Amino acid sequence: MDVGDEGGSWNDVPTKKKNRCNGDVDGKRNLPRNISKFYVTNIPLGCNTWDVVEFVKVFGEVVGVYIERKKNKLGRRFGFISLKMFQM
Repeated sequence: MDVGDEGGSWNDVPTKKKNRCNGDVDGKRNLPRNISKFYVTNIPLGCNTWDVVEFVKVFGEVVGVYIERKKNKLGRRFGFISLKMFQM
């Protein structure tokens, strides 16, 4: 008998759902269309989130910046930037 093979059938395990309001209306997300997320890599070691904000704010209003503590496969620091883009 294999481990977990009791009764010969698989059981579905319910997932824990978080109560978040994502603006879902009839299954469609109601997110602002002028916010873009960017993946950035090769962030210098001494650089913090405020340095990144100062650098990218010329491209639009900075909504959020996240710099990961870990490094990517190549040993470089990386993060994500959310920008509210300027309308032209």
